[in-house]
Amino acid sequence: MLKKLSDYERDQPMGRLFEGLLAMYSGDEAKGLSILGKLSRLRGTGAWRSATRFFLAGFYKANPKMAKKLKDLFKNEDPNDPIFFYSKKVHNIE
Repeated sequence: MLKKLSDYERDQPMGRLFEGLLAMYSGDEAKGLSILGKLSRLRGTGAWRSATRFFLAGFYKANPKMAKKLKDLFKNEDPNDPIFFYSKKVHNIE
């Protein structure tokens, strides 16, 4: 399934989001974090942007070595992410 997603519309953020999540949940943490990290740096709006930040925060929070990346993820308010403050609150980011 990951192979099919990888080959299909690589420039589509929603497809990349699903590819990253599937990689994370199937045990390929390095690939999943790489995909989601790159996706979080793209400009744009949409549900993919909010979901990327939300899931990345959860993955970063689960790994103490990722504390700096977790803070950086919420360092600047993102006007293109409608659930920015909700994600920040849910993951207890100050």
